[in-house]
Amino acid sequence: MIGTNTYIYTFIWALYSTILDFCNQTIYMW
Repeated sequence: MIGTNTYIYTFIWALYSTILDFCNQTIYMW
């Protein structure tokens, strides 16, 4: 059973990773 805190933490981590990937792609474009 997954707790609510773990679910929220996973969601935030996934969102953070997506932002990092977007920033990396932007830097490579430059």
